[in-house]
Amino acid sequence: MEKTIIIGIDGMRCNSCKFAVERDLSGLPGVKLVNVDLELKEARVTYDESLVDTQLFDKTIASLGFSVRNTTEG
Repeated sequence: MEKTIIIGIDGMRCNSCKFAVERDLSGLPGVKLVNVDLELKEARVTYDESLVDTQLFDKTIASLGFSVRNTTEG
């Protein structure tokens, strides 16, 4: 089933940060669409929840040096 969440991300400061988050989240299995808003410091992720666990999103973001502030359904 397709689902969309909004992930608040702390630590993003530039377009390179934005593109890195988009690139790495987009590369995860089951992820359909990723849009990162640098000003709001959040990522909107549409994914197939049967193919990916959202904890993997948190781990991926942390591996880039950022921290997850919160996650809400979008």
